[in-house]
Amino acid sequence: MARGGDTGAGDAEISGVYRSAQIARLVDELVDAQRRSAKDECLDRIDLLLRIADEQGDDRARASYEQLRDAVAGDRAIAQKALNELVIASTAPRPAGDPTSAIRPLYDVVAGRARRRADPALRALRDATGKCCASSTR
Repeated sequence: MARGGDTGAGDAEISGVYRSAQIARLVDELVDAQRRSAKDECLDRIDLLLRIADEQGDDRARASYEQLRDAVAGDRAIAQKALNELVIASTAPRPAGDPTSAIRPLYDVVAGRARRRADPALRALRDATGKCCASSTR
């Protein structure tokens, strides 16, 4: 039990952290399934994300997930930009009132191949995190 008998805030924090980790895992699995062109797996992960959005009452996330589902169901690949935005959104800082706002997941990002111009995903990561990404040449 929490000190002072207030278990509600502790339970909400644990539930929020668990839910954030669950969303991040599902997004990672969705990206992997999309990379492998595994349509059924993509649809399964999107359906789970939709269920979480419904449980949280997050209409904005639900609308975004529905667009992804429609694209996959229509045999269209999910645009790389949409996948990048989904990954960034799944790790975005929470609003100040959210009990999980102090907890931010960490990810290592590795660019698959060198390009002459900055990759939009790296640019979005820099903007979202406020940090500069180190680059290396091989």
